[in-house]
Amino acid sequence: MANSRSDINSREHRLNLIFLLIMVGMLIWSGIFPYDRLTWTLEVTPVAIGMGVLVATYSRFRFTRLPYIALFLAGVLICIGGHWTFSRVPIGNWAKEAFNLSRNHYDRVGHFMQGVFSALVIREMVLRRSGVRRGLWLFLLVTASSMAISVLFEFLEWFVAVAIGDGSQAYLATQGDEWDAHWDMFLAFIGSIGVQFVLAGVQDRQLRN
Repeated sequence: MANSRSDINSREHRLNLIFLLIMVGMLIWSGIFPYDRLTWTLEVTPVAIGMGVLVATYSRFRFTRLPYIALFLAGVLICIGGHWTFSRVPIGNWAKEAFNLSRNHYDRVGHFMQGVFSALVIREMVLRRSGVRRGLWLFLLVTASSMAISVLFEFLEWFVAVAIGDGSQAYLATQGDEWDAHWDMFLAFIGSIGVQFVLAGVQDRQLRN
């Protein structure tokens, strides 16, 4: 059993190192001639800070595989969005033309992933560091906390818009949609609920291992 756990920890450590190296590469790539340097800075700074926090706390609090995968995917999405700005990401423009959509929906995917990774991270922290047990209260606490993070990011976008005025349009990526902030929070809400229904069992098995 001890050898088995050691092998699992070794594999997890290597995978996490690969994630870290790819994310460093993504950050470097995204900063090479981005469409808008200010937007790039605003988008990727939270990613860089988050990476620093995860590295600094790695020896004291190592997450299971699932939260790291979700954080990695979200980080990649943000780096791509930061490079082109979210409203100009090529794959989003392709989908807009191919499916006759009213806007580039790439940013919607990002906000959905925000709900996914925040729910997985919060759920694991609560289970490992508090007395809250699995059940309805855990579900409600994780969902509410995930939504609070989504609202916090919307506040941040609001503050940036007030601070820099017209220069914030590329960062906000509203694309003329007056309900953009509501959609962002709703998709984060769907992501946080959906991942708990679909992947809570997987996360619990990883926690037991």
